[in-house]
Amino acid sequence: MDPSELLRVAAEQFEALGIDYFVTGSMATITYGEPRFTNDVDIVARVKLGHVDALLKQYASPDFYCSRGAVIQAIESCRMFNIIHPTSGLKLDIMIPEDDAFNESRFERCRKLSVGEQMDVYFASPEDVILKKLCYFKQGGSENISAIFAVS
Repeated sequence: MDPSELLRVAAEQFEALGIDYFVTGSMATITYGEPRFTNDVDIVARVKLGHVDALLKQYASPDFYCSRGAVIQAIESCRMFNIIHPTSGLKLDIMIPEDDAFNESRFERCRKLSVGEQMDVYFASPEDVILKKLCYFKQGGSENISAIFAVS
């Protein structure tokens, strides 16, 4: 499985479960035109406690690893949890957004883009990708801010 296949699986699963989502981070940067390596797919998703059982069923072992406790803790604290594909070493970083005006506006600005053949996926707007990368950099979480500005 490569990152684009993992992205396809994630988009299909979230849509099948009726979970609002959008892709952000490196995969969004790549989609908007800045090629780079990534071994994860960052997704902001409105996962609720009522989704947990169905989500864990979709991402079951041995194909995936997803911790029930981590999912529940992430939902309750608006944090992140991982879904890992052990065979490839790839992972989905699922970020649970706070229920606030800014995140609501991010969902309003997201757009469905065609990625590959017959694959439409929701992505954060380019402006939101840049804004969140800058916020992450300011918090000390990004070592390579130049990647989003294509600075050599």
